[in-house]
Amino acid sequence: MKSRRELLTIIAVVVVLIPALYVYLNFSSRESMRRAEVSEAVALLNHVREPIIEYFNSSKKWPESVEQIMGSGGGGIYVRSVVISKGAGGTGEIELNATMWGENILKLDPQVAGKSVQLSSSDNGKSWVCRSADVPPEYLPASCQGSVASEKKGVVRE
Repeated sequence: MKSRRELLTIIAVVVVLIPALYVYLNFSSRESMRRAEVSEAVALLNHVREPIIEYFNSSKKWPESVEQIMGSGGGGIYVRSVVISKGAGGTGEIELNATMWGENILKLDPQVAGKSVQLSSSDNGKSWVCRSADVPPEYLPASCQGSVASEKKGVVRE
């Protein structure tokens, strides 16, 4: 009788744990996917940043557009475009903006679809601040939560 009771207890525990495990794994994979999508935006901003600094150092002004130095809008799998959203053609502050595709494209999660990440500099490209325009902060890489990266230190890491 005791072994039958133990068996029923084990079955009951398994029946309760399987759906809980499924929910946990499904939630966890969605969170990871959102972070990966936003990390692509940060990586593309960093990729565009270096040629923009070189352009500024040689011409003493920011380029008019990302296309002027990169030949394309700098998009990716999850990122629709990378643009100069402030300071194009000027000499002061510059702000780069990476915007995610809308939610109907590639079935991006509504938490990040159509949202943006920004990279800005107010000191001629010597240091850069990465921050969210409207992406929920929990999906930003740690290095992009208002972090500063100097030109000497290299790129903002994801």
